[in-house]
Amino acid sequence: MLCMKVFDVVEDVTNGNKEIKEVLTIPMETMIEYKKCKFNPMNKNYIFLISNTTASLIEIIDSFDEDFQLTAEYDNGQLDEYKQIEEMKIKKRYEKYDISDQYNIDEYLDFTWDRYNKIYISTSGGSLYFIDPIKDKHEGIPQEEREPERVEGLSTAVTAMVLTQRYLVCAERNGCIALVNMFMPDKEIKDYKSVLGSSYQKLIVDKELDVNKLVQDEDYIVSMKYD
Repeated sequence: MLCMKVFDVVEDVTNGNKEIKEVLTIPMETMIEYKKCKFNPMNKNYIFLISNTTASLIEIIDSFDEDFQLTAEYDNGQLDEYKQIEEMKIKKRYEKYDISDQYNIDEYLDFTWDRYNKIYISTSGGSLYFIDPIKDKHEGIPQEEREPERVEGLSTAVTAMVLTQRYLVCAERNGCIALVNMFMPDKEIKDYKSVLGSSYQKLIVDKELDVNKLVQDEDYIVSMKYD
C-alpha cells in the first residue's frame, strides 16, 4: 500500500533520551503520483502536496483515547513531567482536503507556503494562484465559491519558486526570473514602507531578469533555494 509516514522526535520520560517515533500513517491513492510535499513552516500540523493534476491539504490532529484522563499537581513542579506523559498518550489522526478541481488546469508545477499560512501554486497554463486552503477547509467554502487571488505580470508559466523576505522569486519557463511583490496584510504594510517602497502593490511582478545565459543548456529552472 502506498502511504505517507509522519515521524516526530519524542523524549522518553523515564531516561530523558530522545528518539524518532512514527506517529501517523496516511494511506495515499495508488493511482496518483505525488511529486512534491511540504510542511507548513508556520504550523507543522499542515502538509500540502501536489501531483501533476492533484493538490491536497492534510491536517494532522492531536486526540486522545476516550478513557484517557490525566490529573496533575502542577504546583509541585511536575508540569514538565505531566506534559511529557500527555504527549506520549496523544493519538494522531488526519483529515484530507482536496482542491484538485478548483482551477481547471493542465498541470501543477510548483508551490510554496508563505508565513501567513497561505500558498502560492503555479500551473502549466501560465497562472500563479495565491490560495488559502486552511481557511477554505475550516470554513467549508464550496469549490465553486472560492475566489483565489492571482499574480499579475508574469510572462510564462512558473516552473520553480522560492520566498525571500521581500519577494516571491519565480523561475519562468522562458528563462527569466520574476520578482513578485509578496502578499502582506494591509495592517503590516505601513511598518515596512521603507523596505517595500511607495509603489508597492501585492501580487504583482516588480522586476523581471533574463537569466538564459546562466541556465545554459537546461530547458528551464526546476528548483531554487534561498540561503
